Amino acid sequence: MRNKLFTMRDCPHCRDARMFLDGRAPVYTEYDISQDSEALRDMLTLTGRTEVPTLVAGYEAVVGFNVETWTRVIEHAEAIAREDPFRLPESVGRDPHDDD
Repeated sequence: MRNKLFTMRDCPHCRDARMFLDGRAPVYTEYDISQDSEALRDMLTLTGRTEVPTLVAGYEAVVGFNVETWTRVIEHAEAIAREDPFRLPESVGRDPHDDD
């Protein structure tokens, strides 16, 4: 799953966020909302806010750059990506198709 980074040109916090992501090496796509109105609409749909930088990783969106929060969200997204999408949660009970 590719992470999304919404930024604006000349935003110092966006530059810091980009450097953080580049150093952490997750795969991400950057969208400059000042140049891409569709990206702005997508960001508004996801967060309801126009603030940047905004990170979308996995099923979470985070507005504003914070190293601890972004690390947690990225790690959670990476863990989700490693999970078997067809595995039933334990709360549902035993999988009748599981041979164990």
